[in-house]
Amino acid sequence: MKRIRIIHKTEYFYRQPVTFGPHRALMRPREGHDVHIVRGAVDIEPKAEIRWLRDNYDNAIAILTFAEPSDTLRVASEVDVDLYYDDPIEWRIAPFARSFPFQYPPEEHIDLFQAIPMTIRRFSDGCTISTGRASSSIRWTSSTI
Repeated sequence: MKRIRIIHKTEYFYRQPVTFGPHRALMRPREGHDVHIVRGAVDIEPKAEIRWLRDNYDNAIAILTFAEPSDTLRVASEVDVDLYYDDPIEWRIAPFARSFPFQYPPEEHIDLFQAIPMTIRRFSDGCTISTGRASSSIRWTSSTI
């Protein structure tokens, strides 16, 4: 077992006080059989109400609701984590990813499209993902439909 401390601090400074809408923050790792959070602390400026929930992937999400305007936004967290399993031999590279460039399997496309910067991406199975900064719409097309 290995204990690590994760420290995160984000700060924004504004010329004049601004009003903040609700914020979603991910400030702690996902717990599991090999990861246990021992201690956690959060410091937020300006003062905010914190409501914790879990997303579809079991991530802990903090919903921050601010009470007053401020010219500074500061979110700091400190988490102590026990890692019970960190054998790198067990984290083998998938056969499809052993040479570069590689193609993710179709079942992973929906989870990856937000993380891969792209405008239009065509996959070997005929699917196309089209995203744009000006539009939140996502269009899937396939030559097999």
